[in-house]
Amino acid sequence: MAGYLSRGFCPDKKRFIREKTSNDELLHGNISSYTEDQGGNFWLSSNSRGLFRYDPRQKHYTQWTESEGLAYDHCLAALPDQLGNVWVGAYNKFSVFSPQKKQFINFTLPYNEANLEYANLLLPLRNGHVLAALKGYLVEFFPEKLAYQSAALPAKVFISQVAVGDSIWLNHGGLSRVDLKAGDTGFAAHFAALTSSEQRPFQYMYQLEGYEDDWKQAREASYAIYTKMPGGDYTFRVKAVTGDGHQTPVSSLAIHIDTVFYQTIWFRGLVLLVALGLIVGFLRYRSIQTAQVHTLQVQATRLERDKAQIQYQNLINHLKPHFLFNSLTSLNSLIAINPRQASAFLRKLSVIYRYILQNKDKDLVPLQDELAFVQQYITLQESRFDEGLQIRVDVPKTYLTRQIVPVTLQNLLENAIKHNIIDDDSPLVVRIYTEGDYLCVVNNLQKKAFVETSNKQGLTSMQSLYYYLSRQEIEVTETETEFCVKIPLL
Repeated sequence: MAGYLSRGFCPDKKRFIREKTSNDELLHGNISSYTEDQGGNFWLSSNSRGLFRYDPRQKHYTQWTESEGLAYDHCLAALPDQLGNVWVGAYNKFSVFSPQKKQFINFTLPYNEANLEYANLLLPLRNGHVLAALKGYLVEFFPEKLAYQSAALPAKVFISQVAVGDSIWLNHGGLSRVDLKAGDTGFAAHFAALTSSEQRPFQYMYQLEGYEDDWKQAREASYAIYTKMPGGDYTFRVKAVTGDGHQTPVSSLAIHIDTVFYQTIWFRGLVLLVALGLIVGFLRYRSIQTAQVHTLQVQATRLERDKAQIQYQNLINHLKPHFLFNSLTSLNSLIAINPRQASAFLRKLSVIYRYILQNKDKDLVPLQDELAFVQQYITLQESRFDEGLQIRVDVPKTYLTRQIVPVTLQNLLENAIKHNIIDDDSPLVVRIYTEGDYLCVVNNLQKKAFVETSNKQGLTSMQSLYYYLSRQEIEVTETETEFCVKIPLL
């Protein structure tokens, strides 16, 4: 199978000269670029099969791939320079081939390593240099400075750019100083070295002279970040060091950060006047607010005292003898009837008292813990009243991390049981559910004519405690058929 290569446009014949070739070797590859060198040879880059040279005199192809020393088989551009070398671009990897020495020099540019979705372009410049187009960058190569170096160290570490927020100072070789504004107190200095190896055989070291006394290791990074820098003059320095102690010359870049303009005479005078005004205003304000401060201190003291009293009363209410007596009476009955159920009853009772003792000094507990605790209490009460007591809990999972005062639910349930008639024919129904940022506890009203050991201070104490903790009030609503208490979830 045959193909053609264009050798250029002939003005005399007014048409392109075509070279008929046998392209059997190129059938399985796509040619991304081709160009002719000074000796009349064609150089073709393939994005899957490496680099080709076609000799029109010999009608012969020569191929180079990664196995022959090419950096990458997916080549996107090839260009001979004036010195006879061939430059090959493959994304951010480059190869320079010397036909005389039959040797490749490979290196990787430290740009766009994470994004290879772009095409290389290699263009000859009038000065004999090679211009490479990468994604977002133009890089100029100097063929006359090409050196076949086998050492592990690069010739030099380059400080490629300094970034401050959305602004970037690119170093094209002539950048010797970067001036930052007073507000630009954070910046990042990027650096890199041309290397012919995928794994760096050296370690970057950097130092900000004027701010750091010692050199720092960059590890896997190729940049250094500084934040909250004071104004002043600094020098960023970087070098490459191998494991055996060899190092490159130090590359440096001066960085100036403007100092905040606060040391002028007029500024100091203004600050002094403002300070004097504030002192005078503060003294006058203090004399006016003394009485109010004293009132607030008295209120704070009273609130602290109320909190302590409420917490103490809370503990006493839940350890009081009649609750323990009722529980033990039920336990005694179960021991004779159902010992296994009596054992379970005793374990739940111990869980209840353990929870009370563990949380007696806490202001708040997660709603999830409170619901788990109150379920034990519900089980005890249901075993005591059978079908006469029906308690339903409907709280979505999204509310379980909210906070609540410990033993709040047990207090409200005990209050409902204490003040209402409980009977199998007329059961006491209690519903626990959420409504907005509130936890609602609602029971039907079946009021007792006489309530034993009731001081009518339970809800009042609870309201004071919630107001002390969050300034959110407990809402209490009573109708002819229902009694509802809304507890704020904190």
